[in-house]
Amino acid sequence: MKVSRDARESPRRGFRLNLHSKFALLTSIAIVVMSSISTFVHYRYQADRERQQLQSHAQNLASLVADNLVNSVAKSDFQDLRYQADRVRDMDNIEYAYILDHEHCLLTDGSRDHPFLNRVMTDELSRRAAQYSHPVVLEGDGVIEAMNPIFLGNDCIGMIRIGFDVKPLEAALGKIRQRSVILAIAFVLLGVGATLWLVGKVLQPVQSLHEAAGEIATGDFQGRLEVTSQDEIGELASAFNLMADSLQASTVSKEYVDSILENMGESVLVTDTSGIIESCNPAACSLFCIPQGELLGQSLLELVGPQGQKAIGKTLNRVSEAEEFLLRAGEGSSVPVQISAHEFVDRQERTRGTIYVLQDISERKEAESARERFIQDLDQARKKAEEATRAKSFFLANMSHEIRTPMNGIIGMSDLMMGTDLDEEQTEFAKTIQSSGRALLEIINEILDFSKIESGHLVIEDEPLQLSDLLEEVSSLMAPIAQEKGVELAVDLDDDLPACLRGDALRIRQVVSNLVGNAIKFTQQGAVVIRARAESWEGDWCKVRMDVQDSGVGIPADRLDAVFDSFTQADGSTTRKFGGTGLGLTISKELVRLMGGEIGVESELHVGSCFWILLPMQMVRGRGEESSQWSDLRERKFFVLSQQPSVRVPLARRLQYRGGSVLEVAGPQDVPRNAVVDGAFVDAALLNGNINSSWLGKLPQTVPQILLFPASKPEIRDAWKESGRNLSLSKPIKRSELDRLLIGLSGKAIEKTATDSEGLDHTEGPPLRVLLVEDNPVNSRVATRALEKLGHQVHWVTDGSKAVQARQRDEYDLIFMDLQMPVMDGMTATAEIRKYEADHEISPIPIIAMTANAMAEDRMKCLEGGMDDYLSKPVKWETLVATLQRWNHKLQEGASPSPER
Repeated sequence: MKVSRDARESPRRGFRLNLHSKFALLTSIAIVVMSSISTFVHYRYQADRERQQLQSHAQNLASLVADNLVNSVAKSDFQDLRYQADRVRDMDNIEYAYILDHEHCLLTDGSRDHPFLNRVMTDELSRRAAQYSHPVVLEGDGVIEAMNPIFLGNDCIGMIRIGFDVKPLEAALGKIRQRSVILAIAFVLLGVGATLWLVGKVLQPVQSLHEAAGEIATGDFQGRLEVTSQDEIGELASAFNLMADSLQASTVSKEYVDSILENMGESVLVTDTSGIIESCNPAACSLFCIPQGELLGQSLLELVGPQGQKAIGKTLNRVSEAEEFLLRAGEGSSVPVQISAHEFVDRQERTRGTIYVLQDISERKEAESARERFIQDLDQARKKAEEATRAKSFFLANMSHEIRTPMNGIIGMSDLMMGTDLDEEQTEFAKTIQSSGRALLEIINEILDFSKIESGHLVIEDEPLQLSDLLEEVSSLMAPIAQEKGVELAVDLDDDLPACLRGDALRIRQVVSNLVGNAIKFTQQGAVVIRARAESWEGDWCKVRMDVQDSGVGIPADRLDAVFDSFTQADGSTTRKFGGTGLGLTISKELVRLMGGEIGVESELHVGSCFWILLPMQMVRGRGEESSQWSDLRERKFFVLSQQPSVRVPLARRLQYRGGSVLEVAGPQDVPRNAVVDGAFVDAALLNGNINSSWLGKLPQTVPQILLFPASKPEIRDAWKESGRNLSLSKPIKRSELDRLLIGLSGKAIEKTATDSEGLDHTEGPPLRVLLVEDNPVNSRVATRALEKLGHQVHWVTDGSKAVQARQRDEYDLIFMDLQMPVMDGMTATAEIRKYEADHEISPIPIIAMTANAMAEDRMKCLEGGMDDYLSKPVKWETLVATLQRWNHKLQEGASPSPER
């Protein structure tokens, strides 16, 4: 509220209530109003309650009397009716009780001169009461009347009308009014008394504050308030004392303001309405390099120049709070400044001029310039880092190709050499070359994978896969290494494991292979078991747990947390027995993380370790379900003879899953005499690689005997055949081979269906005509010899253009295509072949990339470029055999298989 000078000097006179009186009056009025409202509400509530109780009593009495009068009314027993009416009239507060028939005629003749009789006989409700099936209560003429129809069955035969005197009710309501008024008066008196006490207690400090403020208004700064509490009043008194201290210490004057301006670091100028400088501080004179006497009286717009005029215009129009421009000062020098402007208004709200504040921002501009240079340098460093990353990727890819090309010759030739007639020393040399080459290849693969994971270039695929087949393939590839050490390698798959799941088959195979390889490496005797089961189902999704358990040296408890660290092994001493880069588990951990899973280890020193993987995977319905042709083995009995639980237990559970009855025995001495069985599975591990016929007689001679032999020792199978038995399964046992053998055991075609495990010197199916496209003579010789040894015909060309010509000229079943070749590379050759096939409507021939480019992007590039499968050099013998078997089988079916990814 604005107060004029006259109003301040001449306060209003006349009647005036102070704050104390206002607060007391308003509070008292509020208490009286609230008390009145509360009293009225309380009285109304009590009155309604009393009336409702009387009405309820009337209803209940009328209903009870009506029930008692049914028979009397029906029989017109007037004596009983009069008796009942008199009993009711004798009750307290009852004015009358009349019984009427269904035509509203009195059935009782007593009290006919009662003053309420005319009301009963003339009331219109009495004529409609028969319509009600419950008591009706009316109030008027000093009575509360309850009417209740008298029913005989569904017919109204009369009515009872009872009148209650309302005088007791009015007396009760009078007492309620009296008590309510007394309580209201007491509440008002107490409230007003408390209010007066509270007003005196609370407003006394406010009155003191008012008096002290009046003293300060007259210029007396000596008065202070006594702080007697810690509440808001006490805080207000403290703040007032501080204000008084500040006002006393700093009397506002022109000298005081001038002192502030002179000590300011910013330049301050005050101009009149025409822009002429009226006042300035020393900082402004220093900024413009003009003495104060010369600066006053000049036009600010002329001093700042065009840039400054534009900035001043924006600030005055409030386009922005502050603007920057270059100010020319001194001898042609320019200074970056920031200017802001505010209108100067006097007490009559008239514009007197403008206050300008200018700030030298040279240091800030230099800092911004340095920051921009830093950002540019950082961007250049980022570009250099990206270029270095690209160069690193190119170097790794090129290094991989250059190393793998001669490695293919070393490993390929050693594999071929192992298949020739060598003496013992030559065989040892060949094995050394073979194992060293594969160890070097494993190190190269680990370094490349580690680099791809570090750079974030590794991509996880999501495609359908047969997990059980994948794990059995891993066991088949790792079995020779385990069997060479005398370690049993077995696969134990849960029978409820889904047949087809979605995931990255390549990376799952890589992780499991790494864990199995480590388990074999650190196990000197006993067994390594690969287990898998599905758990935690949620719709089509489940968490698949895969365990690799060994009976090796174990891991110390203080090393468990470090086994997944880069370049770290559980045995970190300089005299460690086991080699390796220490990257395998690190890569496995990152691959599992990228697939959304978890990996961990449980171990006990000198007992063994169990590495586990938990992957979320989606089940693919309708694909990979087991065939319905599998025979029902119910009522069939089998022996499973093996000292190794890792072999015996999964095999027995699979037979039981098929419905068979199984007897597990750990040796021939446990075979019961005269046992009746349908088949006996005999583990060659019991024989230590030799056939001993002394215990074979303990087995029933009339039932099939199936030998379980290490796949790397076909001589055990051959000796078994020479003894007249031709049923065998290679270890690790594959469920598909076991199921096919069980089909044979269920019928007459046992000799034909139960196939022996094949060696690795040929592939199933007819010989293939293979076109080999390879420019390196050593690699071409290795591939040609390997394919010919597997029974296939090979035609070799040295570049892509010759491959296109050969495809157009001759018929082939399969093409192995290198990528980097002179004249025409493999990708271009593939595109030309696919174009030729499309133009001539020829069925596409399967093209398998066989290249030293082993990066993930190379694989995808080959598959997207029209190739059907991919093999990285150096090609493992087992991988080549498996690939040829898969494609041979698909070619016989007339279909193209999905490539291994």
